[in-house]
Amino acid sequence: MRTGIGFDVHAFCDGEHVTLGGVSIPHTNALAGHSDADVLVHAVMDALLGAAALPDIGTLFPDTDEQYKDISSIELAVRVKVLLERAGFAIVNVDCVLVAEMPRVAPYREQIKQNLSDALEIDKTRVGVKATTTEGLGFTGRKEGIAALATALVCCTKQDVLGEASGLRVKSLHGFGSPAEIEDALNGWFAANAGVEVVSVQIEPWANRFAAILVYRQRG
Repeated sequence: MRTGIGFDVHAFCDGEHVTLGGVSIPHTNALAGHSDADVLVHAVMDALLGAAALPDIGTLFPDTDEQYKDISSIELAVRVKVLLERAGFAIVNVDCVLVAEMPRVAPYREQIKQNLSDALEIDKTRVGVKATTTEGLGFTGRKEGIAALATALVCCTKQDVLGEASGLRVKSLHGFGSPAEIEDALNGWFAANAGVEVVSVQIEPWANRFAAILVYRQRG
């Protein structure tokens, strides 16, 4: 398993709505940015990229490139998911916090969670979205902009060495429609890898299906 953290800030500018988590929310201002300035999704993307030790969004989607002008950050999140898959990582969960005096996010929370769930192809129960204020302190307290903080947990779908000394590795088996299917897959994996010592097995929902996450080491 690997964890990542992401942080982003956008200032308010003239406009009539802000985009947060892919939801257009009516407001007295917009957020300034090259893309749609979705500060929440930006923080989530950087958390995911950081967990996989990949370049950040400023490097991957620079604001000097016109192809990203006004682009949906949810679309960019889909691209980040693909990058993680190609690097051999699967997303376990994301958790994020919006820091703003306004607008109120509570009425849009479930749609934001659904948008992130759809973009990242993880179950909605694996997406945390919270909002808080700074009690009038700082630039968010002065209503000059919005900040967002996110964390992400990913696991390696190839070979994730957790430490040379421990010899522990992680294996993910996912995409099964029922616990019975994944049990069959586990039995097949155990039969094909008789020389390993399984430390733990965790079966969980995964993008509306089921997954098993194994921690193991080679015997001897």
